[in-house]
Amino acid sequence: MSMVYVYIAAILFARVIQAVFNKRSSNKISGVCMSFRYISYQYAISALLGLVLLFFETGGKPDVLTLLISALSGISLFFSSLFGIYGMKSGTVSLVSIFSTAGLIIPIAAGVFMFDRPISLMQGVGVGIFFISAWLLIKSSRSIYGNFSFKTLLLLLGAMAANGITMLAQQMYTYYAPNGSISMFSFISFGLASVFGAGMSFIIPNNEKQELKI
Repeated sequence: MSMVYVYIAAILFARVIQAVFNKRSSNKISGVCMSFRYISYQYAISALLGLVLLFFETGGKPDVLTLLISALSGISLFFSSLFGIYGMKSGTVSLVSIFSTAGLIIPIAAGVFMFDRPISLMQGVGVGIFFISAWLLIKSSRSIYGNFSFKTLLLLLGAMAANGITMLAQQMYTYYAPNGSISMFSFISFGLASVFGAGMSFIIPNNEKQELKI
């Protein structure tokens, strides 16, 4: 049990570092094409790290199930980053962070039907705390920052949904492929997110003034 707390602490620390640098990056990104390239570079590095871990494993080739769940994870990772970047442009780090974390609602709800895992009392309390916290943060942002709009809310909800689907894909992989390679899953997920971002950067015209339209 002690190692669980170590992992949780490490995740929280990494989340703080990630949020700080995502905010700084969002301020420097101009145009949707640049955001696609940024996401592609970001996940290319993550995929390389996953590839390094694969060298230390003695696993076989990925099966169809791994590819399908990894594809779902990769696409949702891409949109999670995209919505997060533009959410930070028009909102705050705290709002994006809390909505992204609230994506846990999706695997919790899906677990009832897909994994036969009922919602516990603590999970229900946590969901209630999220809605209260989100309402207070939105109210505070609207009074402090004048640029909070309905578009910002949609971006936050998009980040929440995409991050929730990412966590659901991770849960699906550990449930349906309990003996599968986590390194393989991570490598394919990050790699597909990087390729998807690179492909979108070639499709969308390179115009610094063109922003994400919702």
